[in-house]
Amino acid sequence: KKAKRKEQDARTAVKSTLGVKSKKKKKKLSKNPTETKKLSKKAEKIAKQRTMNGTVDSTLQAGLSLPEDQDVQIQSVKRGSKSLTIIRGLTCSMDERKKMLKEMKGKLGGGGTLVEGVLEL
Repeated sequence: KKAKRKEQDARTAVKSTLGVKSKKKKKKLSKNPTETKKLSKKAEKIAKQRTMNGTVDSTLQAGLSLPEDQDVQIQSVKRGSKSLTIIRGLTCSMDERKKMLKEMKGKLGGGGTLVEGVLEL
């Protein structure tokens, strides 16, 4: 009897977790709702590249501005092993920037994105 009981106890002691949902961790909410998440060093570097260390705000849009009046800046940058062209300082609307980006991507045969009003090709 004792041997059978030990054998049963050993079997019941091993529990399987198959089919059991894992417990989800709850995210801690910040006490200060205006507090922003701290960026990684890589993200900080990219943000500085987009804004020229905070000197250029490409999110601004002007109604009608002549191309001569725009202070457009074009910069060639390396990110890893890839070269990237950053175009900032455009004052046209975001829709026009999207159309311009689409046309450039098609003509250049590469990818690109529009982030915070900055064209990245």
